[in-house]
Amino acid sequence: LSAVALYDEAYADVKLALKSTHNKQQQEQFKKLCKSILEKRKAAKAKQKNSFGGFLNKTHKANATLNIWDNNISMIPKKIEHRPGSRVFLDICFDLSINHLQRIVIELFEDTAPLTTRKFKSLCGIYQNNQPFSYRGTTFHRVIHKFMIQGGKIHNYFDSHDSHEPFFDSHTTPGLLSMSSDADSQFFILTKPAPHLDGKHRVFGRVHDSTSMAIVHGIEQLEVDNKYRPLTEPHILNCGLLPSSSCFVQKSN
Repeated sequence: LSAVALYDEAYADVKLALKSTHNKQQQEQFKKLCKSILEKRKAAKAKQKNSFGGFLNKTHKANATLNIWDNNISMIPKKIEHRPGSRVFLDICFDLSINHLQRIVIELFEDTAPLTTRKFKSLCGIYQNNQPFSYRGTTFHRVIHKFMIQGGKIHNYFDSHDSHEPFFDSHTTPGLLSMSSDADSQFFILTKPAPHLDGKHRVFGRVHDSTSMAIVHGIEQLEVDNKYRPLTEPHILNCGLLPSSSCFVQKSN
């Protein structure tokens, strides 16, 4: 995808989130984001027109760094009642010699973190956009008992699209899904509240059910070394969108 196309996708996601909320604070933040995206899209289109006779640089990658957001856009996290979002699954294998899969189901907060959820869904293979990166084959590589499990580390991946998205949610309860703030692919699932992470990492979903949470706690109980690396790393062998799940429905006027 070109830079302009990526800005178009970002604008569509934030616009949908804007139309889905009646919270005035959120509306104002999303309006600022929409304005910022359009300004940067205009600059990207002008640059594209002047480069290579109007053709895209063939070496440009879809995950190139694009500073979509203004750095001063932020919000104090607080508890939010979310609209129903897409549900994705992670099929986990604790022992590759047995190849027995256990499924974690996650509900995404597309109404407050549209770009972070888009990135996560893309890495789960939901979009057919020749995404060269995927969570398939990655592991839960860091486990801290009574804190969190961390996974999804993809080597040579960098995408800062979501790095300046507002922080709408707080790390208040076990089971919340949060994205690392380092513009990479790593995510973590809380096993206890962690309010000290508010404003540093972005909550964008939650574990959907008790069965899935039991698997999270199973990973949490694994034996680790002195750097919190599991002695046997659980692998994500498959991931994707649940067939009955779709993006939250825009409320009609």
